[in-house]
Amino acid sequence: MNPTPGSERSTREALQASEVRYRRLFEAAQDGILILDGQTGQITDANPFLLDMLGYTREQLLGKELWQIGFFKDRTLSAAAFEKLHQAGYIRYECLPLKAKDGRGHEVEFVSNAYEVDHQRVIQCNVREITERQQAARDLFESRERLQRVIHNIPQYVFWKDRDLNYLGANALFARSAGLREPEEIIGKSDFELSWKQSAESYRAVDRAVIETGVPRLNYEEAQKRPDGSVRWLRTSKVPLLDNAGKIMGILGIYEDITQHKDAEDAHRQSEANLANAQRIAHLGSWEWRIIENKLHRSAEACRIVGLPAETSGGTYEGFLNTVHPADRAAVEKALQESLAQKGPYTSEHRVVRPDGSEREVREQGEVFCDDTGRPIRMVGTTLDITERKALEAQFLQAQKMEAVGQLAGGVAHDYNNILTSTLLQLSLLLNDQSLPENAKISLRQLENEARRAAGLTRQLLLFSRQPVIEIKPLNLNAVLANLIKMLQRLLSKDIRLEFQSGDDPLWIEADPGMIEQVVINLCVNARDAMAPKGGRLTIDARLVKLDAEAPRVNPEACRGSFVCLSVADTGCGMDAETLKRSFEPFFTTKALGKGTGLGLATVYRITKKHRGWVEVASQLGKGTTFRIYFPALANAPLVRPESRPSLQVEMGTETILLVDDDIAVRDMTALGLKLLGYHVLEATSGQEAIQVWDDHAGEIHLLFTDMRMPGGLTGMDLFERFKRTKATLKGIISSGYSDEIVKAYGLVDPGITFLPKPFDVKALARTVRNCLDQPDPLRVSEPTS
Repeated sequence: MNPTPGSERSTREALQASEVRYRRLFEAAQDGILILDGQTGQITDANPFLLDMLGYTREQLLGKELWQIGFFKDRTLSAAAFEKLHQAGYIRYECLPLKAKDGRGHEVEFVSNAYEVDHQRVIQCNVREITERQQAARDLFESRERLQRVIHNIPQYVFWKDRDLNYLGANALFARSAGLREPEEIIGKSDFELSWKQSAESYRAVDRAVIETGVPRLNYEEAQKRPDGSVRWLRTSKVPLLDNAGKIMGILGIYEDITQHKDAEDAHRQSEANLANAQRIAHLGSWEWRIIENKLHRSAEACRIVGLPAETSGGTYEGFLNTVHPADRAAVEKALQESLAQKGPYTSEHRVVRPDGSEREVREQGEVFCDDTGRPIRMVGTTLDITERKALEAQFLQAQKMEAVGQLAGGVAHDYNNILTSTLLQLSLLLNDQSLPENAKISLRQLENEARRAAGLTRQLLLFSRQPVIEIKPLNLNAVLANLIKMLQRLLSKDIRLEFQSGDDPLWIEADPGMIEQVVINLCVNARDAMAPKGGRLTIDARLVKLDAEAPRVNPEACRGSFVCLSVADTGCGMDAETLKRSFEPFFTTKALGKGTGLGLATVYRITKKHRGWVEVASQLGKGTTFRIYFPALANAPLVRPESRPSLQVEMGTETILLVDDDIAVRDMTALGLKLLGYHVLEATSGQEAIQVWDDHAGEIHLLFTDMRMPGGLTGMDLFERFKRTKATLKGIISSGYSDEIVKAYGLVDPGITFLPKPFDVKALARTVRNCLDQPDPLRVSEPTS
């Protein structure tokens, strides 16, 4: 059947319309389109987009093959692609490099289809420009690569987990810390499978809290136990990990290892603690004054020195000046300002007043630091508590002064004792002269009493000059005090009430009984005078005390241990600070002229020091004074043998005595006294002369009576030892007014020798000579004339 003319026209019109639509699409397409001859591969058509992309006109493209306009690199590749298209009917290249006419490069997606048109094979090539997309893909890839490199090279440990707390990834540092070779190995693992499994539960507890609450946990410190037992300290932050929809899909964490930092902090804290301890022990504080801001910072020890709490270490220049004693403030401020003006060192010794009113003495040193323009901006310095040092310096100066005066007193006492010896011997002989009238003897007895008073003063001088002859033995202080009470009642006036507060238990010390009695009497006499004329209460107390390590800090002379404390307290007028400071100074007295020697308390001090003790005194004007004397206590009660009392019978004799003394008056009067007692006396004025006499009369001599010190270098001890070698039965008496010589020899001599301190009278002379000749006793010290 033949188509009708109308139907042919309709078909033709439809075909034309289709071609028009195709052409419009072909022309308007935003992808490049090439039409190739299916047999030759030559270009038969190209749309405008492709022409614009390649920079050709249509005429320039028609009849060319693909390799000629930049598709594929050469004819071989082009032929291979054409063959592949013939076989498959379809070919696609996701990314094909293409070079335009002007040399510009393009990346395109290339798709070819082969089909029949009017029984002819046609190839349509669709070319899509993907240069920007490819560049974006490359940029994204490179960005991801950079991000990975950043994550892997960051010096912190980075990780991320899913909601089940399994790892989704980590950086290389984190992976190595977990004991893995590559970061990818951590994916899917939990903390229980890694090297810190001992700390896993604590980590996961924080993870869960962050995921459940959505609240980050930032910059907190946690410990991580390692397999080798070591502990690392971490500073960690964890934040929720969100998906594209904003939902929490896991957790992102980052931490840094701060172990070294923590160790350094601990070391710094320990160093600060050590420095604080060193400053506390040395009583040396430090401070810094920032001059521009006027801010002052003190160390804890510097605060303690000035009496401020450690937490109030901050302050100002004005606040610093307020701690200085008002009397010293101007000098301190001047020293500071001169230091700032001259940019030189600052040094000051001054007093500070604590909030409680107590005072300390300090030495401050500082150094000024300036900026580049030379302007002072900072001063750094130290505060040294020198209160104890100043007290020791004062004690040392006082001790030096007392030592010098003591040496002078000892020398005076030596010469004075020789004079008193001659005087007492002469008075004794005169009083024994029966031809003298009684009224003359009355005057002589008054002179003898005055000489004995002078002898008592000499004994005080010797005590003060550290040269008394002392007899140390176990002593019950309670017994000594009990024996003294009756005598003290007579010594005190009736308007003074004496209270003796001591227990029944013995208080054992090692002491010289006479010296302890003198200490008590001197203190009681001082108390009596302090309470005159109104009277008052005098309290004597003795007890055992135990002192701890704090005692030397309060009083540098004190010691720790067990001591017997003798306390004498009065309700008298008391002393002001200046009097209290000088109370033990020799010859210092507040009494009227002729009422006191100023040796009473100095003697107390000397005796106490000789007994390895110390004295403490507290006094206030109008409130009385308390003296406390500390003696080392004996741990156990000693066995004390009863003493044999010396005979009061004065006996005479006929033995021969060699008398040696360089003082003519002493020698003459001693010789006269011995002769009147019946003894035969040979005299010598020096050691050399005594040797000559000994050589002439050695067989006749029974007793050597010699002064300790004589001209020519030989001492009395030298003579006795020399003569003793030739006559073993020789007895000896050594006498001296400078009693330190006796002390040095005490305990180092023959039992046949006796010491007789000067001054002495005829009775003491007779008793000592007779006892020495008659008794083969061990070393004895004759009692001085009382």
